[in-house]
Amino acid sequence: MRSLACGALLAASLLHGSFASADVACPDGCAAAPPAPPPRPPEATGGTHMRSIPLFVTGVFFDVLAGAAFGSGLGLVIAAGDVDGCDSGRNGFCGVSRGLVVLGGAGLLAIGGAFAGIGVPLTVAGAKSVPDERASLVPRVRVGGASGSLEWRF
Repeated sequence: MRSLACGALLAASLLHGSFASADVACPDGCAAAPPAPPPRPPEATGGTHMRSIPLFVTGVFFDVLAGAAFGSGLGLVIAAGDVDGCDSGRNGFCGVSRGLVVLGGAGLLAIGGAFAGIGVPLTVAGAKSVPDERASLVPRVRVGGASGSLEWRF
């Protein structure tokens, strides 16, 4: 029964005011959770950027080619059922065997898969966020217990 009363008091305080300003005293010692910590500020270097825009664009290009080749190959495989010779009066695949159409469709499916295998990793690698590293006229000195380093970026 105490947990029900505590839950009712907690719900009422949430509806009434903000979580941080509500001081709820429950009979069995339950209390409202503390507010979430504020988000961490971005690093002092100034944020992030894409690793490589040309790599990303090349990956997207290969992804588009993969989609076109895969769609065309799938269309040829599906259209292979319509190959029945020239007797039907249709001019679509007159004189081409069904096996050749299926083979062409399978080849385009394989090419689409190869392009996707190239394009997806390029897109992911190029779009990865990396921290900004700006040139600094002031050297960065790091001193440890038994070591030290000096870094100067141009």
